[in-house]
Amino acid sequence: MSKVLRLACFLLCIHISMACIGDGCIHDGVENRFYWFSNLAGSEMQSIREQGGPNYYCLSLGMAVTSPGSTLWDRALEIEKDARKYEKPRNVHNPYT
Repeated sequence: MSKVLRLACFLLCIHISMACIGDGCIHDGVENRFYWFSNLAGSEMQSIREQGGPNYYCLSLGMAVTSPGSTLWDRALEIEKDARKYEKPRNVHNPYT
């Protein structure tokens, strides 16, 4: 019985970890860093609304909000530009685009 319980906890953790960041997350392979873009959000829209907007959503997950004009901001803009080439159409209304 304990193996079943451990498996259930493991599967629950996987599900939670995959849902925390959502569709707006892009991995930067060059710097080995994740960026989350509010305008690419999809599956996480309900969580964003519940948290009070994109900034609060990021902070609730322990992520930092990137300041405009910083080197991280510039890198994020490059990644977002590249990501738009591969963007799939979404059926979720995103007011943050």
